Order: sequence, then structure tokens, then C-alpha cells
Amino acid sequence: LAGLDIELRTTAPGTTLTLDNDVRARTTGSNLILRSANDVAISLSDRTAGYEELPAYAALQLSSLEVVANAGAGTIRIEPFSIDAVPADLTLETAGDQRYSGTLELGNTFVTTGRDIDFDGDVTQSGAPDAGLIVGTRGKVTFAGLIGTLADRLDRLWVLFDPDAPDDRGDPRTPVVE
Repeated sequence: LAGLDIELRTTAPGTTLTLDNDVRARTTGSNLILRSANDVAISLSDRTAGYEELPAYAALQLSSLEVVANAGAGTIRIEPFSIDAVPADLTLETAGDQRYSGTLELGNTFVTTGRDIDFDGDVTQSGAPDAGLIVGTRGKVTFAGLIGTLADRLDRLWVLFDPDAPDDRGDPRTPVVE
């Protein structure tokens, strides 16, 4: 599915678009767009089928990802993730860009790796004291909203850069956080 654009869309108000194990099985490797008239939930319950014995393999592998929750006014929930019923960090890896348009609400730690990664809304946690955000990038990371609150701070925020990643011309990229 690499290079194939797949857009999943809900138009009914009050309906949550959910990326679960069944949707993951049909979209792995694609350029995935999740567009909802309400909220979006990423709710995976284990590693990708067929890759259970490869701990370094991300739970969700895509070419690119764009998530739009209610035109940016909704919530993108990262539901608690586990491996063999043991809580674990949810990992997502894309070869290209990622964009989260809406409040990103973390149910546990979310580890995401890609080229340019944009968080167009607030990043919060949903009462899980160990929920954090780890971003690995080969380009630019943009935060357009608040990161945590005084009452519900993120356990950690790490932004990691790949200093050897070239730009489109083959020149080294300059790491950027905005």
C-alpha cells in the first residue's frame, strides 16, 4: 500500500472515527488521512500482526498520516496501548510527514517518528500520570497549541532529531522546533 492515498471520513456529527486493529491491517504503508466531523480515536490493542516478535517495529507503520478532528476543533485521542496485556508506549512511524489537527489527548505515552510533524492544537494527557510525547524527526516539529496544563502535565516531552537526514536536495537538514 506504500504510496497509496487512503482517506477515511465521517460526516455525521457526534460520530468518532476510530483507527483500530482492523483498520490498521488494511492501511499499513499507506498515506492515511483520517477526517472526522467530530473526534478521532487511535485505539490499537497490540503490535502489528505478523511483527509481534520484532520489538523495534512500530505498532503503526504508514507512509504519511494526517488526522483532522472536527476541522481542528475536535479531539484526537491516543487510547491506552498494551502488548500482551501489559501497558506500553504506542509507537507510530512514517516515512513522510504527520499532521494532527485538533487537541491531541494522550492516554499513555505516544512515540511518533517521521519527517515534518505538526501538532496544530493542544497536547494534553487524559489523567494518566505517565503519559508523555516522544517525537523523532528528520525535519521540523511544530507545536501550535499548549503542551500540557498546570493541572495535567505531560510526564515527558522529548524531541529527537536525526542529524544525518538529508533534505530534498541531499543537503543535511537543520533541526527546527516551532
